Amino acid sequence: MYFSIFKLNQIRSTSLIGLTLFAIFFGCSQAPEGVPRRFATTVTVTDAGQPIEDALVLFCPRNNEGILIISGKSNSNGVATITTSRGSWIGKGAPEGEYIVTVTKEVEIPEWKTPAEIAQMTPPEAEKYNREKTEKRNALPRIIPQPLTSTETSPCSLTVTSGSNMMEIDVSQYKDKK
Repeated sequence: MYFSIFKLNQIRSTSLIGLTLFAIFFGCSQAPEGVPRRFATTVTVTDAGQPIEDALVLFCPRNNEGILIISGKSNSNGVATITTSRGSWIGKGAPEGEYIVTVTKEVEIPEWKTPAEIAQMTPPEAEKYNREKTEKRNALPRIIPQPLTSTETSPCSLTVTSGSNMMEIDVSQYKDKK
């Protein structure tokens, strides 16, 4: 009986410590001074209705206050949950305001050299290898049309308000636009 009660108390203590640490790191983190209140914001990125995974969605404030990074990365359903970060602090949601929204997705190019071969390259060889890799990447068709990738050309904008905010971007609408 003593052994069972001891084990039960040990499990309770471990669970309590775990919950406390979880709350400290994920639930009770105070925003740094100067970070405004944030509101739940999601962006769904699709191509003709098909979700695009691993797209980076970036919110650029129209007032050009660039002290915060407001972004999200889309999951397998194409949904990016937006977070706000400042330094090492990250919080869910986006502050109220007007934003230009950009979308990018890095195209993966398979390595044709092993990590050991790359590590043994001289600086000129590494530069040539990286240049070839960039040329191959640029020759591939774009997943995200160019207008959506820059704050100067993106036609997408969102005004974040109190409450829940959702936006859908279907990149197929922008494929023929330069």
